[in-house]
Amino acid sequence: MRRMLSVAAVLVAAGVAFAQGGPEGTYTVKAASVGGKELPAEVLATMSEVRLTATEFVVVQTSGKEEKTTIKLDAKAMAIDMLPADKTGKTRLGLYKVENGELTLAIGLADGKRPADFKGGDGIKLMVLTKKK
Repeated sequence: MRRMLSVAAVLVAAGVAFAQGGPEGTYTVKAASVGGKELPAEVLATMSEVRLTATEFVVVQTSGKEEKTTIKLDAKAMAIDMLPADKTGKTRLGLYKVENGELTLAIGLADGKRPADFKGGDGIKLMVLTKKK
C-alpha cells in the first residue's frame, strides 16, 4: 500500500512538473515559416491564437474559425506527433521546446520524418509562439 502511494505521489509530482514547464497553454504566433520561407505578416495576422493541450493543437483564426489537430506529446523526448484530422493522411512528426515563455515547434512536412533540430528549412514547418499571460 505504501509503495502504491509513493508511486502515485511520484506520478502526480511528475504531472505537476510537466504542466508547469510543458507546452500546454494559449499562445500568439510570433513567427512562422514553411520550407524555409517566412509566412507574410498578413497571414500571421489571421491567426488570433494557438491553444495547446496534452491532446489537441488548435489554431483560432481572427474570423473565429478553429482548426483542430489531435496530437501526442512526449515530454521526455520533447516530441510532438500531429495526427491527421481526416484519418487518411500521415502523422506529421515534430519537436518542441519551451524557453522564456516561448514555444518553438519544428514539424516535418514529409511523411514520417521528424526534424533533427529547430533550424527550419526544406520540408519543415517552423513556428515560434509567445505564451499569453
